[in-house]
Amino acid sequence: MLFRSLSGTMLAESNQLRNDLNTGPNTAAAYTGQTFLSDHYSKVTLSSIANDSFIGVLVRGQTGAATYYAYIANSTSSKLIRSVSGTVTTLQTGSGLSSSAVLELRAFGSVLSARVNGQLKHQVVDTTISGGSPGVAGEVV
Repeated sequence: MLFRSLSGTMLAESNQLRNDLNTGPNTAAAYTGQTFLSDHYSKVTLSSIANDSFIGVLVRGQTGAATYYAYIANSTSSKLIRSVSGTVTTLQTGSGLSSSAVLELRAFGSVLSARVNGQLKHQVVDTTISGGSPGVAGEVV
């Protein structure tokens, strides 16, 4: 398997990902099919979006620990978060997104940039996490 769980469980059904409601509020999986440089990005297109759970992308996901940066969204809000050993910190928040939005999170040096449909929505400087892999993330509210 090329994706490895970092926290909780993501379910793949009909070529779509969703959070497993039975494994806790935060879910994340990192791509392990290759080794990545510390500077990388993750990008997904949302086919549908709800208001009771978040879905999005992650960078610098570290297997063996619930450690990563993620940009997750639902129909009412979005947020850029940091998870270190399962302790989640919200770095920035914003408005919700609609279906077919393209989410992208870039990690270059200490700068994290979250984009929607190519437009910059959030940017922060954070040096807490280095190295890891891109992937997907979610949160059940």
